[in-house]
Amino acid sequence: MFQLTALKTYLFYFLAIILLLMKYSPYSVSSFFSYFPLVEVCFIFYFYVYRQNHIAYLLIFLITIVFDSMSNNLIGSSAIVAFLTLYLFKFQKKLFWYDSFREIWVGFVIFLFEFNVVKSLISFLLNHQALDIKNTIYVNIITILIYPILHNIFYYLSLLLEKSHDTQ
Repeated sequence: MFQLTALKTYLFYFLAIILLLMKYSPYSVSSFFSYFPLVEVCFIFYFYVYRQNHIAYLLIFLITIVFDSMSNNLIGSSAIVAFLTLYLFKFQKKLFWYDSFREIWVGFVIFLFEFNVVKSLISFLLNHQALDIKNTIYVNIITILIYPILHNIFYYLSLLLEKSHDTQ
């Protein structure tokens, strides 16, 4: 039974990583993903708020290192952005109870804003280039609108994870 539980957990992480890596595909699909929502930010937000024991900092670090290598960013810059945003979010997390979905959504919008501010500052400091404002605005609007769907998907996946952990 333990092998099946571990397999479900690894399958969950594998599917999450595949979904996130599709954004950086070098094939013709990548032009479609230029306005793809920031699934990785949604993933980090959901699991950091609700299932913090299911997401390891090592997983976040490895995902961001892979993204950096695939998107030709300076290796480690996305990890710096993710961890600084999570550090800022610790203070925000104390302000919200996250009881209603409206609070969750507002918390996510603030988290996304913090992520973009940190990302633009790190990008400017390390790469000496500013973010594309038009693209960033479009991606953020799409991400905010698509978050309820992703929230439900992550909720379902986390229930599967809990179910697999309870059977141990």
